[in-house]
Amino acid sequence: MTLVLPLRSLAQERPIVEVDTIRFGSRILSSCQFALVPSNFTIDQWPTVKWQQLSSKNFKITPVDNPKKVLVRFLLVNKSDTARGFYFFPGFYYKDIHLYKRSGEKAIAFPRILPDHPDSIGFRYLSIAGRDTSEVLVVLTNEKTYNTVISPRLIRESFYVPYMVQFLNKYRDIDMVTYVFSGLLLMMILFSLATYAMGATREFLFLRPSLILYCRPLVTVVTWLS
Repeated sequence: MTLVLPLRSLAQERPIVEVDTIRFGSRILSSCQFALVPSNFTIDQWPTVKWQQLSSKNFKITPVDNPKKVLVRFLLVNKSDTARGFYFFPGFYYKDIHLYKRSGEKAIAFPRILPDHPDSIGFRYLSIAGRDTSEVLVVLTNEKTYNTVISPRLIRESFYVPYMVQFLNKYRDIDMVTYVFSGLLLMMILFSLATYAMGATREFLFLRPSLILYCRPLVTVVTWLS
């Protein structure tokens, strides 16, 4: 859920996100506050939430807190005369994201706008009018996993596709290292089997513990990649 509140006075009290400075995409972790709330939290309860500053020291969600919902808030400032549109990305492993905009005492739902891309489920569109200041409140529901982090980003709507290509290529490089490592382990296993097939000596029996140690990480890596 995302709630936008026009509160100009808060810009002097908390870190702000100046949308004019975001050319492509930006991680806004240091400009955010967060809170963990019960799973039955509703948007009407947000004024009672106790916030804390988000940082690289507390942005990980522990397994104990995984069933809870995550709230994130930040201030957007648009100093230009034209409206700005962005895609908000909270991080991986969030299964539920809803958007709301407050008008007076009411919370009006934003249209559920996702980018036209196969990997768009974790992104939500929001905009801010020219010469405006808005507070954004995000409510997230976690997936059941142990490696969820709060890593909010804002991506210019016109830069979404290049940003995703750059973002995904970084993880493809990690996959390449994993494939190379798995290949080396497989070569060691095949070499041991070939040595036994050619010699069939009793000494090979002493290498069986090493062979098992080689196989275990390979099976783990292949299972993870699948």
